[in-house]
Amino acid sequence: MTVEMHSMYRFGHSMGLGWAPPGERLDFIALEIDGNGVSALGDSNQGDDPVMSYVTEVIKAKWEPGLEKMTYKEYVQTVKVPGDKRNEDIKGQQKALIGNFLQFLQESEHPQYQKAKKLYEDTVTKYVNPQTGKIEFKILPSVIALTERIKKACHHCITLRTIGKDREKIETAYNKVGIQFPRKAQMHPTEGMRFEIGPDVFSEAITGEKLLEARKEGEYILGQDNFKVWNENGERAGWSKMIPCSADAQFKGLKIVSIFADDNFRKGNVENPNEKNIGFPKDVYDRPTSWESRGVIGIHVNPLKAAL
Repeated sequence: MTVEMHSMYRFGHSMGLGWAPPGERLDFIALEIDGNGVSALGDSNQGDDPVMSYVTEVIKAKWEPGLEKMTYKEYVQTVKVPGDKRNEDIKGQQKALIGNFLQFLQESEHPQYQKAKKLYEDTVTKYVNPQTGKIEFKILPSVIALTERIKKACHHCITLRTIGKDREKIETAYNKVGIQFPRKAQMHPTEGMRFEIGPDVFSEAITGEKLLEARKEGEYILGQDNFKVWNENGERAGWSKMIPCSADAQFKGLKIVSIFADDNFRKGNVENPNEKNIGFPKDVYDRPTSWESRGVIGIHVNPLKAAL
């Protein structure tokens, strides 16, 4: 199922991590969780002021007469400066508009100004180092609460799934809250997972049911997904983060569910591998599956609502 998650802890509480029917319990949870914007608020790809970028993903309005209601970031990227955001010139223009969001709201006396200003200031106060002016990579309290609840609920594996370049920073942030990643792996959407066994030395690729077996063998995996493959294939779902699951939630006598949490996860027609998306479910037995299958849950995370 797909879920709009305002607070990861509230989500875990609402499903009771008992997702199974009354009287039944899950035997295993495989949590596949994004790094930037979900585990921690920092993101090297968001420029000098990632907080402002996150705020523009929350504030919605009809920014021009005749337009549908949308976030300011959507407005910038689809109306003001449309085009391929991988183009450096377009990317630069978009970042400039996003960076001046509060100034734009204030100068235009927009009714959303006070809300956006408070959201920005509250986030800066909580997550930005006043000496450096930079966001500190801190694991969000909602993530800690959810992982603790999962650990109490049943056997589990928490796999970090970052497609960016901040894996080491996020790992350090997790270490500071007592979470260590003894296993590191490279993820590929079609070739599976390879464990890192030394500098530039990797195991044989793990595919199929071995993907869930590997998760049963330990509590934590530090994963690195392949941005290059995803980017070169038009950022389509079939080339993004492959989420191994058992479509019917049955795996070798166990009741198991895979949970994918990502701030870039798109709801809607997310089963189509040609749609732009950041993840896709893959049944380990090659059976038909979708985000509506019993054995997998896709969660869109709102970074600021999860952080505050």
